[in-house]
Amino acid sequence: MSDGGSLRQTALVELHRGLGARLIEFGGWEMPVQYRGIIEEHRAVRSAAGLFDLSHMGELWIAGPGAGDGLAGAIVTDPRTLALGRAQYSMICAPDGGIIDDLIVYRTGPEQCIDYEGAFAPAELQARCSLLATPARMYEPVPMLPPMITGWPTSR
Repeated sequence: MSDGGSLRQTALVELHRGLGARLIEFGGWEMPVQYRGIIEEHRAVRSAAGLFDLSHMGELWIAGPGAGDGLAGAIVTDPRTLALGRAQYSMICAPDGGIIDDLIVYRTGPEQCIDYEGAFAPAELQARCSLLATPARMYEPVPMLPPMITGWPTSR
């Protein structure tokens, strides 16, 4: 629950309701968990496309010289190998190897990435990146439109 006792809502909650989503509490947010059924949804995503609303997730921009180096040292994949405009599923781990949170990282420029993660990871990611020798800046942007990730059966 949020501080006011009610669930936070994304900009798309009414669209989810209108499409018949079953909404649940997830990390203080009212989120869709299912529409018509898991089997039907699985088949739809495998044969057509899927869409995932990221607007409930934390957003962190990493920009400047060494941005890719700093992020690569903090997560388990290497965003420097991504083509510009591509995204990758990854995770941030504790020093003992335990998973702190999963995340999606986008390479948006030669020295710029955007990272979307759960509620607790942004501070951890900032702390881990700040330990590395990089002049890259990390900041949370002003939200404008709800971010989304799409997937097609042929996507990589």
